[in-house]
Amino acid sequence: MAEKRYYWLKFHSDFFDSKRIKKLRKMAGGDTYTIIYLKMQLKALKSDGILEFTGVEDDFASELALDLDENVEDVKMTLMFLLQYGMCECSDNTHYFLPYVIENTGSETASTQRVRDYRERQKALQCNAVVTDVKRIGNVEKEIEKEKEIEIEKSKNTLAHPEVSGVVEETPFDIFWKAYPRKTGKGDARKKFAKALTKTSFQNLMAALDKVKKSAQWQKDGGQFVPYPATWLNQERWDDEVGESADGLDNLRNLYAMCEEEEHDKI
Repeated sequence: MAEKRYYWLKFHSDFFDSKRIKKLRKMAGGDTYTIIYLKMQLKALKSDGILEFTGVEDDFASELALDLDENVEDVKMTLMFLLQYGMCECSDNTHYFLPYVIENTGSETASTQRVRDYRERQKALQCNAVVTDVKRIGNVEKEIEKEKEIEIEKSKNTLAHPEVSGVVEETPFDIFWKAYPRKTGKGDARKKFAKALTKTSFQNLMAALDKVKKSAQWQKDGGQFVPYPATWLNQERWDDEVGESADGLDNLRNLYAMCEEEEHDKI
């Protein structure tokens, strides 16, 4: 029988100082949206930050509203905001990943709790402890430290997808970023990536990227005409018909993207 494990959400003191949370709360109904976001994190604690759409309702927002006992429209607005600002990621319209849950989740096994309770009892008897008791306390403390190290390591290796147990996996954006040939503007690219996944699937996005990477246009002059990743995502270039456009049109499009990126660099 698996040992019982306890979970909790660590509420950082600077949570409300975050610019994203401030922006969320300033929206009409923002306090309600903030509560919904916290309830979503609590619901995702035991599933490594993943919320799954099971099809009980017509869409994920309606199903989530049912689970959280919240208004559907409020949940939809919250979900839209989280996806836009990288506080939620979705690759297949089924699994919704809350990245901040991973770093804000605390957990421990029942045995860890028993060891901690034992140490507290030993501290109460410390004044009357003999040498053998002192050695025993030292061993218990070492065991506690060892379990803490194990818990920290598990936290670092938490999966982005619950279906693959025991193997560290990258988030969908990490996979995209590693595959994209031009590593410029990662923060902006992350935001555009989250927005793109509301319009297409992760699989379609990566298939289009793999195809365009092999095109003559992107390989020309050592990749000079490869656009910024944020530009490629923002212009929905995954729908481009690679290899079927005239060179003049491709060159015009890339010239426009380069001008756009130069303006972006000046900001």
